[in-house]
Amino acid sequence: MRMEKSELEGFYLERRKEGMDISDIRKELKSRSIDPEHISDIIRFVDDQTLAKRKTKPKQSNILSTKLWAGALVFGGAGIMILTYFRVINLGNMFIIPTGPILYGLFLYRRAGLRKKVEDTPRFGRFRRF
Repeated sequence: MRMEKSELEGFYLERRKEGMDISDIRKELKSRSIDPEHISDIIRFVDDQTLAKRKTKPKQSNILSTKLWAGALVFGGAGIMILTYFRVINLGNMFIIPTGPILYGLFLYRRAGLRKKVEDTPRFGRFRRF
């Protein structure tokens, strides 16, 4: 009984999730005497789906923690500036303007947002641009 290409893709995707190696999938497809073009399409589909599953989860928490650290830098720097300006932290005739932490926090926040946009676009295949 012959299976359609989409059925083979689903079947071998499940086998890959169970731990079957890509080279074993290729050998099994060759033993079924399937056209080499279909074999490469099936292998590409299984590999792309496997990579897409592995790539999505851990990055979201990393982006969130980067945004939280960036916000802490911005609000911490702004808080110190405001406290010295209104003489809650009395430094005499001077006050602190922490531009470094504020600017770096804004940079980190923007960078985390851009990284989220890049990761939301699907990239399949062997070669990646970034």
